[in-house]
Formats: sequence, structure tokens, C-alpha cells
Amino acid sequence: MQSLHHPTVIPLPFAPHPQSHTLHFFNKQHISSSIFSTRSYLTRTRCSPPSPATTVVSTSSLWEKGPIEGVLFDIDGTLCDSDPLHFYAFRQMLQQLPNVLAEEQLEAIEGLDKVCKWIEERGIKRAAVTNAPRPNAELILSMLKLTDFFEEVIIGNECERAKPFPDPYLKALQALQLSPQRSFVFEDSVSGIKAGVGAGMRVVGVGRRNPKELLQEAGATFVIQDFNDPILWTQLLF
Repeated sequence: MQSLHHPTVIPLPFAPHPQSHTLHFFNKQHISSSIFSTRSYLTRTRCSPPSPATTVVSTSSLWEKGPIEGVLFDIDGTLCDSDPLHFYAFRQMLQQLPNVLAEEQLEAIEGLDKVCKWIEERGIKRAAVTNAPRPNAELILSMLKLTDFFEEVIIGNECERAKPFPDPYLKALQALQLSPQRSFVFEDSVSGIKAGVGAGMRVVGVGRRNPKELLQEAGATFVIQDFNDPILWTQLLF
């Protein structure tokens, strides 16, 4: 595999300063640098999110196979701008500072509350599907106040194979007794989109952290900037 040269590093919400390895929203708390060196994707190439004007949509409709019965969400980068590694460090900090509440440090992707309300009002089944460890996933959902919203939380490493294989999404479909033809996925990564497509579903790419072209090539039905994107609502209210 050809190596990538000079990757661009884009700090995520809980990323430490490159020289300090400190979570700045607590200032005084030090997290061992070894925590932040265990996942190579922190230095993978990223690009600026596309503007709504350049968002690409295919002619495929979310409704073309019939009424929508299920919506499955990735967590990291889809529900919020986060990263599993940073939440590992954050969880370690909370264990040492149990009285600290930092919900304001985690921001949901714009329009998430609106799309969740749309789903709830229609009685559509929903699950969160992630490769993050379960404690991290549950922490994020709790901080976003979405613990009760999701009927199932499917963890990649609790399946036979994690994303990019379709196993986690197939498990979610089975748990909710859903047809892939009448369900769709929100995903922000190439591996997640491939997993959703492999499970037979249409996938809406959330193009905040990865180039829209990559998400399209992976099989995204269309790409949005956030959950307020007019392209999404044109589809949902079709």
C-alpha cells in the first residue's frame, strides 16, 4: 500500500495541543501521551468540509423502496464531532474527576435534534452502530442526551467482523426486525459507508471530515453537510 506523505492534522474537539498532551478544557489535568499514540487515524489526511453549495446528491430517493421504517446512525463524526480515542482519554479523566460535568464540551452536529424529532414523530425504528468501544459509545450518547432515543446500540467489536464489513449493520437490522430496503444509514466515513452499502441499505454521507468524492465513491446515496442540509429535507419530506 502506498504511504501517505505529509498528512494534514485537523484537531478534533478534545484533541490536546501537539506539544502538551493536555485536555485544555480542564487545563490542569494531564493525560499520558501514550493514550494519544495508539490510533494512527489521528494523523490521517483530512480536508475542509464542503459548503452546502457543493454538496452532491444522486437521483436515488430514500423512499424509492417504500416507506422508511428504520434509520441507523454511526456515532463518531456523524452525531457529533468526536473521536473514540479522545473519549477514551476523557473517560479516564472523568474517573479521576467524578464531579466534573462537561456536556457543553461536546456539540451535536447541526440539525441533529430536528432529524431525531422527525424520526420519533413517525415511529421509525433507530439504532446507533459504531466501531467505538461500548463505554465510549454510551458516554457520547449520554452526553448528547440520546440514550433513550436509540432502541439498540451495536458495537463493531462485539460482532464477528467490524466495519467496513456489513456485520454490525446486519446485526442492527436483525435486532430491529427491519428490511434493508426500507432502512437507511447516516455515516461520515468510507468504511462505514461500505458497511452500510454491504448490508443492502442506502447511505447518507455526512461530509464534515472526509472529501465528498470519497464518500460518493464508497457508495453514498448522497452527501450532506449537516442535518439541516436542504438536500436531506428534500428527501425526507418527499
